[in-house]
Amino acid sequence: MKSKFKNLTTSFLLILILSFLLAGVSFFFVDVDYNFNDIKPFLENTKLFVLNFLPILITMLVLFSVTGKLSASFLITTVAVFAIGITNTTKLVYRDEPFRFADIFLAGEAKDMVEANFKIQWPDWLGSAAIIVLAVFFVLLYLDKDMKKVFTRNMFMHLVALNLFFSVIMSQVIFSKENYKSTSIEGYNKWLESEIVKSKGMIYPFTYSIKNMFETAPKDYSKKAVDEILKDYKGAPIPTDKRVNIVAVMLESFNDLSKFDGVNFKENPYEYYNLVKNESIHGNLVVNIFGGGTINTERSFISSMYKPPRYESPQNSIVRYLKANDYYTEAFHPNTGKFYNRTETNKNVGFDKFWCDENMFEGVVKKGEILPDEILKDYMIKGFEDNKKTGKPYFGFTVTMQNHGPYYFYEPHKYYYDNIYNVEEKYYYTTNNYLRGIERTSKFMYDLTEYFKNESTPTVLVFFGDHNPSLGPNDEGFKSLGIDMASDNIDSFLAKYQTPYIIWANGSAKEVLGKDFVGEGPDISAMNLAPYLFKELSFPGDDVMQFKKEMMETVPVYTNSFVKVCGEYCATDELDEGMEREIKFVDYYYRNTTKDLFAR
Repeated sequence: MKSKFKNLTTSFLLILILSFLLAGVSFFFVDVDYNFNDIKPFLENTKLFVLNFLPILITMLVLFSVTGKLSASFLITTVAVFAIGITNTTKLVYRDEPFRFADIFLAGEAKDMVEANFKIQWPDWLGSAAIIVLAVFFVLLYLDKDMKKVFTRNMFMHLVALNLFFSVIMSQVIFSKENYKSTSIEGYNKWLESEIVKSKGMIYPFTYSIKNMFETAPKDYSKKAVDEILKDYKGAPIPTDKRVNIVAVMLESFNDLSKFDGVNFKENPYEYYNLVKNESIHGNLVVNIFGGGTINTERSFISSMYKPPRYESPQNSIVRYLKANDYYTEAFHPNTGKFYNRTETNKNVGFDKFWCDENMFEGVVKKGEILPDEILKDYMIKGFEDNKKTGKPYFGFTVTMQNHGPYYFYEPHKYYYDNIYNVEEKYYYTTNNYLRGIERTSKFMYDLTEYFKNESTPTVLVFFGDHNPSLGPNDEGFKSLGIDMASDNIDSFLAKYQTPYIIWANGSAKEVLGKDFVGEGPDISAMNLAPYLFKELSFPGDDVMQFKKEMMETVPVYTNSFVKVCGEYCATDELDEGMEREIKFVDYYYRNTTKDLFAR
């Protein structure tokens, strides 16, 4: 018995030591090319170190309980830590976004990115680390021979009890919202969510992100509190004579880079965009994502929620409200419907039809090529024209693919600007190739407005960008244009997370709605684009939409990192508690209610 206990104690001490060392190594993956001086503050912060250490310890203990082998538990845990770390640094380079647990379910999309020339960020020291890991593995393999003789059912039960104990600690400590908000390293940009996550290490925020996969009610939430918030708002239908057609287009990686000081184009890729902008309501959309994560902006728009639903079951959306007002609704996306499971989730959003590769676009272009906006436009127009037979008003929502990264390193067909900032040539090429796509998208926008100018039925077009493009590591492409996205100030944050929006109306719509639809609109977050659109169209909306239209006047921008309140920007955690409470309570209610809100 003493021998067995001694072996178990020795094994546990080895697991503690190895977990401790792995936790230290994990800090090298907080960002690209981190060295000892970069990780030193994490090692000196005892609380933060423990929060990054515990998930590794628990993982290794669970694996040891299952396998009874130190070697297997160590190797599997080490491979997992390195895989998470390399994925994290690679995602930060191309999307300025940390790796989250939910991203594991997007492995297919990640594979496509790698095949499309996204470069995995292998650390320079990986070879040396692999040799050390293998050496430790073989030592543990030798020790496993003795463990095999003494690993009994009784020991297994002790380990299970130990795992349960640590699991309780994990749920109470690692998943504590208070701990997550209060524990970090200074020196990181408070305006950038990616920087806020970096300040907490790598393993800890990755583990904490598991919590975000599950819906939890806000603190002190109750249906009674929501009823009190919404008591003065009454949903109403859209007057029949005001039911204008709406064609909404979310533009892949689209931004107006000409607006930045210091950007001088010798060939203006935004010529047609500016023609559309000048005869529209136009403004800035503040999004939560950079370089990818299209679905976030997409669903923030259609749900009007800060934390949009995944639509795994039928849930509220502007689409359902429009359908309740006799609109025919359809969506277009010239890509596989498997990404984000759009084929199924768009049914739950409320669309009558969703057109994707599998039922419309497959074979239109060669496999692996992206469908140009110019061709997509014809499909959109056909959908609009086919709906006329129904006599119903029309809502079409298109998510484009043109301008999706990566952007090629080869010499471009056209140079839109000179490389006066002497950025590495391949990133200068990349940015010019991106701008070629932007020029074509601008023409696509112009052609759509020209078509609908001649349309007799009242029609409103809505264009908006989903996020900024990723133009190389460390924003090299933006640097080649003279755009600063790295400074620790709100202007740099906005440069990185703003895209344009446009609301354009044809003559018939202007006449029906009694507005000219020209001028500068406010800065708004993606969740407020639909409320702002409804306000401009004089659509009443349901009770929640009416609440959001009014709240938008005070808090037009609400993002992961910061908000705009009464014209001033501040960090999100500085927002008035009463306002934040109302926003979160109503969003949670709207995501989870099964009541028919549209009849209110």
